[in-house]
Amino acid sequence: MKGKIYMTDGRCVLKPFEGEKKIKALKIFALAFICFAGIAFCFLYAENYGKMDGVYTPDEEHYIKMAQNLLSGKFYSYWGETADAYVTPGFPIFLVACMSVLGTGLKAIHTIKLIQAVIFGITVFLVFLLAFMLTKKYSVSIIAAALVCVNPMNHYYSRYLLTETLFVFTMMLFFVTAVYAWKKDKWFGYLFAGITLCVAVMVRPLLIVVLPVIVVIDICKKWGEWRAFAFSSGFFIIGFVIVGLPWWIRNLVTMKQFILLATQTNPIYAGLAENVEELGLTDPGTMFGNLKLLFTLLIKRPVQTVYWMTLGKFYNIFLIPCEWPYASVYANCINIFTVILGLSGCVRALFTKRLRVPTIIFFIYLLSAFMFIPVQRYSLAYLPVLAIGVGYLMYIVFNKNSIKEDNEESL
Repeated sequence: MKGKIYMTDGRCVLKPFEGEKKIKALKIFALAFICFAGIAFCFLYAENYGKMDGVYTPDEEHYIKMAQNLLSGKFYSYWGETADAYVTPGFPIFLVACMSVLGTGLKAIHTIKLIQAVIFGITVFLVFLLAFMLTKKYSVSIIAAALVCVNPMNHYYSRYLLTETLFVFTMMLFFVTAVYAWKKDKWFGYLFAGITLCVAVMVRPLLIVVLPVIVVIDICKKWGEWRAFAFSSGFFIIGFVIVGLPWWIRNLVTMKQFILLATQTNPIYAGLAENVEELGLTDPGTMFGNLKLLFTLLIKRPVQTVYWMTLGKFYNIFLIPCEWPYASVYANCINIFTVILGLSGCVRALFTKRLRVPTIIFFIYLLSAFMFIPVQRYSLAYLPVLAIGVGYLMYIVFNKNSIKEDNEESL
């Protein structure tokens, strides 16, 4: 252990060199700089592109109208005609909370975009924190945070009133609390992991696929230790139910049926083929109906359907070139770098004992995206973990002693 020995009341006290303190301070400064740089990038996009022009995408218009209706005492509705449960309430509630303080005009909406910029800066810190909790390596963590910070896709979509920025933040918050819970094995850790998972799911439902996976893995790890399993999974599920219960009660009272998340099925239907309308298909409006359509397509068009559901969607989600009027070439390079090296790093993590379980959970979450319409902005939900994969791969490549970590204890 490096340091200088000082005598204090007759005792030897080991204190670090001043140089070590400076290095630690520089590390903290580098992290803070990256987080604030992420906020600054988002501010620049919000201030210079579409500032208070009143032009919104169709989804933005629906979300803004939902929030305005809720503030005026009207019913919860995506379409605005009658009460519905077409989308989960996470993002509309976020807009209502902001608009109740800021107002509903153009200036207020622009301010919400700036709030999303700050949320992105916190997300960058959470990426660093998750990477450090998993690997205990500053180099891995700072590389991951930097990659997320400088990716123009994050800045570009933060200026839209869409679910992306808020969802990635809540998703990363869940990942951090989940890793903390399984490391510390404390009841409040499991409880907050369940709470943060449900919050993220209420912003965007897809993350719910990790819930049964986590419970199954917990059963396997604690097979025969049923009291320990009931302790961890019990508090985890209780936390999830605490957040979801008001939404479920609302649906039972208003919609006269139990709706776990939302009734929207269009993203599944639209993702069944590259052009579903040309095939003469119609949306059955249910998850089961869309699964039947998928099996029908697998029988009638096996090669085309398998290609589309795998490589076709992968390209459209992760590798399709950006067509923005600014920073598009740079964004494409960052995306390709993060996706290709990130996937390689995640595959390598499968062979590291202490990273195997979280990596398996991530891959299952990643594969679930292939059930839906392949939209480029959906990739934002996976880029933070892929950035951690890049950092881990670079650490493995440039550190000769990294192979010894394969025998370290798992989470």
